[in-house]
Amino acid sequence: RGSELQEELDKYTQALRTNEISRQTIEEKDRSLASMKEENNHLKEELERLREQQSRAAPAAEPKTLDVIIELESEVSRLNIIKGDLEEEIKRYQKTIEDQNQSKMQLLQSLQEQKKEMDEFKYQHEQMNITHTQLFLEKDEEIKSLQKTVEQIKTQFHEERQDIQTENSDIFQETKVQTLNIENGSEKHDLSKAETERLVKGIKERELEIKLLNEKNISLTKQIDQLSKDEVGKLTQIIQQKDLEIQALHARISSASYTHDAVYLHQQLQAYAMEREQVLAVLSEKTRENSHLKTEYHKMMDIVAAKETALIKLQEENKKLSTRFESSGQDMFRETVQNLSRIIREKDIEIDALSQKCQTLLTVLQTSSADNAVGSVNSNQFEELLRERDKLKQQVKKMEEWKQQVMTTVQNMQHESAQLQEELHQLQAQVSVDSDNNSKLQVDYTGLIQSYEQNETKLKNFGQELAQVQHSIGQLCNTKDLLLGKLDVISPQFSGSSLTVQSAEPPRASQSDKSRESSQLLQQEIEELRKSLQEKDAMIRTLQENNHRLSDSMAASSELGRREHEQTDSEMKQIKEKQDVLQKLLKEKDLLIKAKSDQLLSLNENFTSKANENELLRQAVTNLKERVLILEMDICKLKEENEKILETSRGKETEYQALQETNTKFSMMLREKEFESHVVKEKALAFEQLLKEKEQVQHLHDKELRLNQELERLRNHLLESEDSYTREALAAEDREAKLRKKVTALEEKLVSSSNAMENA
Repeated sequence: RGSELQEELDKYTQALRTNEISRQTIEEKDRSLASMKEENNHLKEELERLREQQSRAAPAAEPKTLDVIIELESEVSRLNIIKGDLEEEIKRYQKTIEDQNQSKMQLLQSLQEQKKEMDEFKYQHEQMNITHTQLFLEKDEEIKSLQKTVEQIKTQFHEERQDIQTENSDIFQETKVQTLNIENGSEKHDLSKAETERLVKGIKERELEIKLLNEKNISLTKQIDQLSKDEVGKLTQIIQQKDLEIQALHARISSASYTHDAVYLHQQLQAYAMEREQVLAVLSEKTRENSHLKTEYHKMMDIVAAKETALIKLQEENKKLSTRFESSGQDMFRETVQNLSRIIREKDIEIDALSQKCQTLLTVLQTSSADNAVGSVNSNQFEELLRERDKLKQQVKKMEEWKQQVMTTVQNMQHESAQLQEELHQLQAQVSVDSDNNSKLQVDYTGLIQSYEQNETKLKNFGQELAQVQHSIGQLCNTKDLLLGKLDVISPQFSGSSLTVQSAEPPRASQSDKSRESSQLLQQEIEELRKSLQEKDAMIRTLQENNHRLSDSMAASSELGRREHEQTDSEMKQIKEKQDVLQKLLKEKDLLIKAKSDQLLSLNENFTSKANENELLRQAVTNLKERVLILEMDICKLKEENEKILETSRGKETEYQALQETNTKFSMMLREKEFESHVVKEKALAFEQLLKEKEQVQHLHDKELRLNQELERLRNHLLESEDSYTREALAAEDREAKLRKKVTALEEKLVSSSNAMENA
């Protein structure tokens, strides 16, 4: 159990180390995330600045700016990937921390269960000791009963021996009479041989029985002698051991061990008082720290609440701006498209009109070539028409170029609107992440409040336990003074009694010297003797009775020695009773001291744990401060981004107004083009319908071919499956027949085995 506990403690320490390492890594990752966010913000600012420069700069510088923008976007994507990886690592570390906390709780539960098991084992050990004492008493009673039975067996043995001797004499007389009768009968009567053989057998059997009885008598006598000798030897050994123990206890009482114990107890009390003062000082410091932490905590809560309100306001403003921007952008885009379509239609109409004019002019030229008389006039008109045609061509080229420019601007506006929408989505995601972080901070804050309240309740309980410990220490001091007084009273009485014992029993002086020498070796076993004294009191009483009997047998020579011996026995009884009382008191005090020392150790451990928890709370407060600062930075950045978005939206509104003006010009042209395109589309739709009908017919033909092929394949597959099914059915029938045969064989074996078991 101890090795398992040590292994679990080692695992617990390793888990704590890994927790600390993971916390450090998480802090580093948070810092790196903050730096990455700052870099992202800087890169966004650079992107916006470069876009503004791009819009202002000449078209020659466009490729460079595009390359820079592409590089910056690649860096932004790379940083976003790194950010996601870091967030995943943080989540993984948080999961590991949660798992380690769960393992910590499981280890604590296992420790508590093991403590309960240890208490149960202690209780079982005490019960075993009680049962052991009861067994000793029962064995003593059995020894007494065996002694009585031995005495009864001795009496019975003497009686049986006398009976056996009488029976042997009778048997011998009967055999002699029978032999005489046989001799006389042989002379007088002619007996048969069978009767003589029977008589001889009976005589031999009687002789064997006599031998067996003699052997049994010898073995019984030996056993009785051995039992008596063993019992007497055991009793003498027990008496000698008890005498040695009594002398060792007398020597211990006379020695200065009790004074040493008293001094040691006094020193322990002083040390406990010093520890109590230290604990009180630590408690006062911890209460001050807790009050200071409370004030800081309330301040931080106020700051966090203010920051949360500011964040909520900013989120609402962002939502409003995003909705406005999206609605305005969509409306402007629709208007520009409509205006451009109208302008394109008008221009197409003008182009058609000019083409008709050109055709009419060509017809006029063809007709004028036949008339030679009017050549000069036609040539002048032709030159004027050529000039008009050149002008119209130039106008058409300009209109096409302007049309292409408008299309490019529309495409650019579409791309910019898509990018702005992506940026808005990113901002919304950041706002949601910030809100999630705020919710997590609130959860952490509630957990810290609960842990702080639990710590306060634990501190109150520790204060109450300290008061109880102080009261128990005072009681221990009083009991120590009483014990010292009793020891001072007992020591002179015991010195006088030891002198009388030495004068009365000179042959035991040498034994007392030997016992004093052995007492030095037995001092290490005093604690075991304390426990065994209570168990052996009953044995001592029985041995005292035997000692009285032996003293009566030995005291036949002198009555004075007997009286002195009785006086010493009475004094020894008194001393033993006093010693038992003192030992009980000392045991109780030792148990109390051990309990108080265990309580103090537990209190010290609790104080260390509380100090560690306070340090953790401080670290949590510092982390909250850092997170609040990070949130403030994020809020400032969001405000700047919102201002920039407003500025860009204003610039875009001006651009949209200019585009609306241009779109009004193109709207008419676009309408005309739409009409022509509608006619062309109708023709194209008719043609497409014809093509689709042809394709459908061919597709149906292909489907029919495929379906026919699939039908053939399915038929072949069905035939193959039917063949395989029939084969499998035949194989299954064969297997069933084999299994039935096996089952019948097994049933026969079972019947045979059951019959064999019944026969056995």
